[in-house]
Amino acid sequence: MYTFLMASLPDLRLGERPPMTPDRLDEAAALAQVAPDNLEILGRCNWNFQFSCDFDACGFPPEIRRYFDFERGLRFAIAALRMDKSGVACLMPTLDSNPDAAKVAASLSTISNPFERERLLDAARWELLDEIGQEHRFDFIALCIYRIRLTLLAARIRRDPAEGRKAFGRKVEDAAAAFHVNGGR
Repeated sequence: MYTFLMASLPDLRLGERPPMTPDRLDEAAALAQVAPDNLEILGRCNWNFQFSCDFDACGFPPEIRRYFDFERGLRFAIAALRMDKSGVACLMPTLDSNPDAAKVAASLSTISNPFERERLLDAARWELLDEIGQEHRFDFIALCIYRIRLTLLAARIRRDPAEGRKAFGRKVEDAAAAFHVNGGR
């Protein structure tokens, strides 16, 4: 079942538009008769997983948990670096520390362009998924990795530098208008 499904899916490349939506993948998996429990797990495979469930209760395979551990560690490491940079003591628990994620976060701390940082973060995520997927070409893990990548690509197309500059310009205009309304204070 997974062999046929995985073989029928289009290739994904970082930096390119996704060839389908994650919902379309879910539909294809249901048509391929992926077990209902696995469909539920697959539907939670999102690069931006909100960590609101216990990993054991959510039923993620260990390989996918490895990705989510990295992602969580990355978020904590970035937050800790931002806190340190602003002079705030970091009191975050160390149980979520991930040495690989901490290295990635530290390597990005000197890059001032936010779009470049996001691009490099996505590249690190993609590389880890490549590593995890080496042993999984035509199985459920491969399908989960494919869906995580789809969600990552879908998020990237929403990050448009031109739109970001426009939004920033609007914020500057709003701040300037508020400054003038308050008598220059």
